[in-house]
Amino acid sequence: MMDFVATLIAGLVAIGAFMGWRAAQLRREEVLQWGNRCVEVLQLLQLRCDAQVHNGSTSHALSEQAEHISVLVEQGRLFFKNASPEKHGVHKEPAYRGFRPVILDQLVFAYQVANEWEKLSPADQRAGLKVVVCCKERFVSLLQREVGRKRAADRYNIEGGNGHGLRSLISMAHAGKSPSLPAEDQSVFARARRFVRF
Repeated sequence: MMDFVATLIAGLVAIGAFMGWRAAQLRREEVLQWGNRCVEVLQLLQLRCDAQVHNGSTSHALSEQAEHISVLVEQGRLFFKNASPEKHGVHKEPAYRGFRPVILDQLVFAYQVANEWEKLSPADQRAGLKVVVCCKERFVSLLQREVGRKRAADRYNIEGGNGHGLRSLISMAHAGKSPSLPAEDQSVFARARRFVRF
């Protein structure tokens, strides 16, 4: 019996060591930190492009966003190597040979929009905004596959949402309901509403 327990413990230690080694190889935490910075910059770029397209706002120059994205692309090269380095750019430095990974392409395309924004016509700026939105969404999807969790700690965090818009949410709040709460928690929200005016 003692041999079985010792073998089981040794096996668990080996599995733990392998998982630690694998995590270190993937550098998940570092990629997550880098990815969070990328998401922040892409979202800010989207908001600033949107403000300029729809409100004519020019309060935020996009050149600063372009600079940040350029730096993030270079940092991303540390995590994501180019594909087929022997087929393209063989005269370049090793990190720049081959074809960029798709995840870095999203940053490069967003950089190009930000960098060229002032030169674009209003119609091209509207199209550029769509490019930025697509790049951000694709980047987040790719990053989620890279570092996203497979499971959630709570079952409510894996259930689908209800998709309500602002007007629907306001109507439900006036009625004492919250679409963001599970059905069994609605009564708690209704009781709390007596003490808080919306």
